[in-house]
Amino acid sequence: FWNPGAERMFGFSATEAVGQSLDLIIPPQLRDRHWQGYRDVMKSGQSRYGQGDVLAVPGMRKDGTRISLEFTIVPLRAADGRWTGLGAVLRDVTARFEELRALREKVSAAAQTVAAAPGNERPKKAF
Repeated sequence: FWNPGAERMFGFSATEAVGQSLDLIIPPQLRDRHWQGYRDVMKSGQSRYGQGDVLAVPGMRKDGTRISLEFTIVPLRAADGRWTGLGAVLRDVTARFEELRALREKVSAAAQTVAAAPGNERPKKAF
């Protein structure tokens, strides 16, 4: 399924995306690892992630820009319980990741400033 939210997030229309490989939205250097993991899950019927776990991965828009994604997966099962595929709900969390990165940089800079302030020198060894 490819809804209007996916169109906004990735830049591909439903016509462009439906029926295509997920490689459309997976950065090239991560594709082999993604597909190996998918094959392992489909073969074993087991995932190391629990249903409802929130996972974080990089994604890629139509124009090639990177985005940060969080997603949850749901197994699609046949009547006999065998896994036949996976469904996923994805969220673009790029802005939140960028805010966290900027906050970490500010905290690090503040810590360095405090450490360098007069009176905050480390005591010299007595021996």
